[in-house]
Amino acid sequence: MSDFEIYFQTRLPPDPRRRVLWKTLWDCHFRPLIHENDSVLDFGAGYCDFINHVCASKRFAVDIWPDFVKHAAPGVNAYVSDLTDLSWLADGSVDFIFCSNVFEHIEKADLSRILTQFRAKLSERGRLCLIQPNYRYCSKQYFDDYTHITVFSHVSLQDFLQAHGFKILDCRPRFLPLTVKSRLPVHPLLIRAYLALPFKPQAKQMLVLAEPIRSRRGDEDWSGMNSEANSRPNPSFSSRPAQSHGARARFALVGSMLLLLGLAMYLSAIFLSLLRLAFFPTSGAVQLVARILWYSGLPTSFGIILILLDFFVLLPQKRLHDRRIENRPSSPKKVTVALTSYNDEASIGTTVRDFVSHPMVTKVIVVDNNSKDRSAAVAAEAGARVVIEMRPGYGSCAHRCLRELHEQSDTEYVILCEGDMTFRAHDIEKLASYAPHADIVNGTRIVEQLRAYKTQLSTFMYYGNFFVGKLLEIKHFGKGTFTDVGTTYKLLRREILPTLVRELNPSINLEFNAYFMDRVLSMGYLLLECPITFHQRVGLSKGGNTNNLRALKVGARMILGLLTDWQWGGGSRERRIGQQNYAMIGRPPGRGSGET
Repeated sequence: MSDFEIYFQTRLPPDPRRRVLWKTLWDCHFRPLIHENDSVLDFGAGYCDFINHVCASKRFAVDIWPDFVKHAAPGVNAYVSDLTDLSWLADGSVDFIFCSNVFEHIEKADLSRILTQFRAKLSERGRLCLIQPNYRYCSKQYFDDYTHITVFSHVSLQDFLQAHGFKILDCRPRFLPLTVKSRLPVHPLLIRAYLALPFKPQAKQMLVLAEPIRSRRGDEDWSGMNSEANSRPNPSFSSRPAQSHGARARFALVGSMLLLLGLAMYLSAIFLSLLRLAFFPTSGAVQLVARILWYSGLPTSFGIILILLDFFVLLPQKRLHDRRIENRPSSPKKVTVALTSYNDEASIGTTVRDFVSHPMVTKVIVVDNNSKDRSAAVAAEAGARVVIEMRPGYGSCAHRCLRELHEQSDTEYVILCEGDMTFRAHDIEKLASYAPHADIVNGTRIVEQLRAYKTQLSTFMYYGNFFVGKLLEIKHFGKGTFTDVGTTYKLLRREILPTLVRELNPSINLEFNAYFMDRVLSMGYLLLECPITFHQRVGLSKGGNTNNLRALKVGARMILGLLTDWQWGGGSRERRIGQQNYAMIGRPPGRGSGET
């Protein structure tokens, strides 16, 4: 019996729980990172539990263990090879390299050779994802595996990657427990709930996401850590630095939820007390009310403690992010505009003419979401270039707008808006004046003096929107002030669009703007709000502002998405799985999309 067989039989035997774990991780974490047309390599695939669940056009798996090919699913190209030799793989052919629990088994000299090959094999938009035991949190168990020879913490692993020409996109010091061996059942719902927690008990494995540093000319060779091109920062681009674990802790968010829970229990006790006085004057009812009142103090107290901890201990660290107080670079002079449209025949022509006539606008693109009326024809007659997006939903339409805007290389800044006349072109100057200070300038309608007396935004929607905005602000404590999660009027740097298109999930529908703000903040971009005017809509509302009941449902999904990092909320699971990231920068639009 070979050493490999002994290891896999004694230390790492087959376990069906492992398949459940990786299937769930693929569905709720890795799917948004990988496009269906990508080429994916599972490096050190083992039982192939990850690569077997990946949906991609090309799937590769490599391992030194000869029997691993027996576990590869149909469609997976499995190679038995020395892990330091990837010569069988063409340069620039892989979009995503995944490596789980491998580096700790390899000497650092060999790891250096492996990272050099990773850089060569990754495409222009390729990324590397590593999951490793974090020695800082599992030092006592680290060498229980007799094949572990190399030690990494989340700090040393980032340094090691940067020393070999990689830029860190994300680092999660506590991502998963060390093993699936547990008394608790390994169930998809429990895994999703665990991933949604702001702090993860027993998490001793880290996750690092990185991409190769490319030279400014776009060539594949990295000239080293002392290269002038790579060491000199680009002031117009946000580097999205990885945050420490303390900066990621969302104690204020959890504390706010506990505080609201305690308040709800207290108010329910008051309501029950009134019912008791009227209908149930018994000692049992008195005891029930007294118990609810007493227990309401538990979540309230814990919530206040967590909020204070975030305010006075973690907030200074969370505020350590990129700031652009000076006007460098200067405000944009020209912008390209993309408008979403769905059955907006009554308004789209006027909206297009309003933006076309603005001196800062070079071009107007209308993305029509397969309207049933003459919206597309009216927009074209008014002077817009019209693109048809057949996939239904606001998220699909907005996502297509971002793709189209990236192709407009004549302007450094772009505008995303909608064609229902609720917004005006004259606010472009306001957004542009904020542009030097942020990557994205988001309009806010929550200024009473700047909104029309009659709009589709009812009082309930107005303050509900403000509440969700503050919830977003608490979640990303120290990163900004937010009051409006529903506005569709925003200015963006065109250079960040490839990353946004790759990261955003277009299947999220009416909650897309809240999801957009949450994701860009999580990615480390600077998001700034700008007060804009808000006008009465021309035509009928088709979104979340149709009525208060629908707004309540959309708001509830927004809150659920914010609390669970969009693993729940934001639309049905089937839609999310079926339509995740269907388009990428540099690829054709795909079936169901067209242009008129």
